[in-house]
Amino acid sequence: MMKPVRILHLEDHANEPESAAQELRILMLEDVEEDAELIECELQKGGIRFVAKHIRTEKAFREELDQFYPTLILADFSLPSFDGLSALAIAKEKRPQTPFIFVSGAIGEESAIETLKNGATDYVLKQRLSRLVPSVKRAVHEKEERTQRLKGQEEILRLNVDLERRVAQRTDELEHSQAALRQAHKLQAIGQLAGGVAHDFNNLLQTIISVGDVVEKDLSPDDPHREDIGDILQMARRGALLTKQLLAMGGRQTIQPRPLNLNDIVSETENLLRRILGEDITILSELAPDLAFIHADPTQMHQVIMNLALNARDAMPKGGTLILKTSSTPLDELFLSKADLPMGLYVILSISDTGTGMTKEVQERIFEPFFTTKEQGKGTGLGLATVYGIAKQNNGGIIVCSHLALGTTFKVLFPALVNDFNKASKKDQPMKISTEETQSTGTILVVDDEAMIVKHLIRRLTKKGYTVFGASDGADALKLLNANPAIQLLISDVVMPGMNGRQLQEKAHKLRPDLKAIFMSGYPEELISEQGVMPHEITFLEKPFETSALYKMVAETLTSRA
Repeated sequence: MMKPVRILHLEDHANEPESAAQELRILMLEDVEEDAELIECELQKGGIRFVAKHIRTEKAFREELDQFYPTLILADFSLPSFDGLSALAIAKEKRPQTPFIFVSGAIGEESAIETLKNGATDYVLKQRLSRLVPSVKRAVHEKEERTQRLKGQEEILRLNVDLERRVAQRTDELEHSQAALRQAHKLQAIGQLAGGVAHDFNNLLQTIISVGDVVEKDLSPDDPHREDIGDILQMARRGALLTKQLLAMGGRQTIQPRPLNLNDIVSETENLLRRILGEDITILSELAPDLAFIHADPTQMHQVIMNLALNARDAMPKGGTLILKTSSTPLDELFLSKADLPMGLYVILSISDTGTGMTKEVQERIFEPFFTTKEQGKGTGLGLATVYGIAKQNNGGIIVCSHLALGTTFKVLFPALVNDFNKASKKDQPMKISTEETQSTGTILVVDDEAMIVKHLIRRLTKKGYTVFGASDGADALKLLNANPAIQLLISDVVMPGMNGRQLQEKAHKLRPDLKAIFMSGYPEELISEQGVMPHEITFLEKPFETSALYKMVAETLTSRA
């Protein structure tokens, strides 16, 4: 009894068991054992290699068609309980490609013709078994030809399907590339708009901060309005932070890494998140009390938190909980291998949600630029790619853990600063304006197309002890420089109508080669450098700035070598 073999509906020889490819597997439907032996002897004399299985009943015939997997069927026409035509019908239903030859002792001409009409390959009379071997060889050869034709047709069909798939894939890639290009153009336009808005908004904030500084200085420590002025200054500085976030959204923000504590960034962003995410989402924060410092750009860290929080919001359409956690700990090699990072001390920013979660397939692609699971027009596919880029840019990494219906956790890892965090942090804290201000000497020219900025810078610098002139554009500035040789320092905006900062610097240098200069702008330094309006080798002050920063820069510039 042969072991059952796998059923192949197309009867592809390449997929048959090795034994089936080397010899025939004959299913013989014959009730007379002597006749079956005669048939086998005839096949052996004809040099045909085969394995035969004898059966007598319809039940056995049906079973062996599925288990024996015959390559040829030989059947008697008349059986005690089962007739040949019925066997032929069953075989054509189950094994339509398998040759079926009748070997019978008594079959009339009409019956023989009927068997051929019903799909039999041939019929051989037992009295003329000499025809059996040629008939079997012809049937097997024809089957092989059919099989080859089927294989060829299948290959053509496969190639056509593959070609259609490739064409569809290329079409999708082309459409995706065109969409990405359109998105890139949109982002470029957003960046230009953000830069313009930031410049004008920073000019307004500069006036507010300058005026606030003046008023705060003039008020006594116990004046009831001093607290109100402090609130105004605090809001103005928060406005400066929002401007930086706007620039970051448009990809126009200058990167300025410094030692910082992620707890401060999380706390600053938390109130903004409560307004953006809505009342349906509860925000919880768990901040490590002794968190190590990292060296990173604060605006980029705000961007990381904002992008991950917005991604979490989209995963919780019916509301949920957002958890912000920080920790610093030495991590083992097994954990760090997931983020492709060396062993060491890391600060971990963990952002978790109770949302829908992601499949494994989605998790494998979430950091690809322009990949999104959102509907067209509802997502750029850049949020998580930006977070990944920021993490890598700061020598860190990111790990995601997500399960469907359970939520998602992103862990962003940054190398910790291991040397004197407190000293580093204090060094970068905003300078406090001292109530004991020392007087200074020198003559300064302030140039800005915003009259309020000129007015208040003159007031502050004059109160400090400097002699100050003001101009609203480059032409007036050159006239004042020509008329007042005592001017030692030029403080000018970079982007002005008529004559920009670079042009003013070049013309002023011809008049006064020894003139020192400080240039300021509401645009980031790198952005205006790209536009070609930034003067060469100058001291730069980004608006809005603290009055104390202005004083410090003016004093350092006046005392430095030309």
